[in-house]
Amino acid sequence: MANGLRAHATRRHGGWRRARREGARSRERRDRARGRGADVDRRLESWNEPTRKRELGRLADDLARFHRAGHWHGAAHIKNVTIDADGGFRRIDFEENAGALVPLPIVQSADLLQFLNTIALAGPIGEHESAMLLAELVERYFDGHPSEGVVRVLRRGLPWLESGLGLAALFGRRTSKGLRRARIEARVLSATLGGRCPNRSDSARTPS
Repeated sequence: MANGLRAHATRRHGGWRRARREGARSRERRDRARGRGADVDRRLESWNEPTRKRELGRLADDLARFHRAGHWHGAAHIKNVTIDADGGFRRIDFEENAGALVPLPIVQSADLLQFLNTIALAGPIGEHESAMLLAELVERYFDGHPSEGVVRVLRRGLPWLESGLGLAALFGRRTSKGLRRARIEARVLSATLGGRCPNRSDSARTPS
């Protein structure tokens, strides 16, 4: 009986995943018919692993170029980036309020954290793939935008993030998806930032 229940659960889970992929494809077709790109959050539902790696890597490169030009998004969730028919990225839902008050490296760091957080465990991406993918995206971002200011902000903020995760675990919320995402992100940043030396000439190129 137990084997039968497991088989039923597996079939039901597989059917739900197929339905979710088909729904994502239908939304993409509707968006194309309306002449607008689908957001990345929807697109990755139907991407296989090599496609996710390629397209999200391109998006990390694009965010790095955007930041290196002195810009920031303020809502850098992948649902706020669309892909046009020609493969170009467009950012939507910009946050306008904090830019004049907060130093650029801080708001750019927040962009990067939001970007990474919304990719971890998104759609079909599991924990192992999340960790591997986020590590590559962090490296690609800093290869394109070697900002000493962003590295410094993240290094200073990481202990606070890890402390917050520890407190959350004490209150029995270990399985929360948001906490699982944050734990993956914290582990990846701890590993990648530890070996990254800020580029001392960055301050001459990028506003701080």
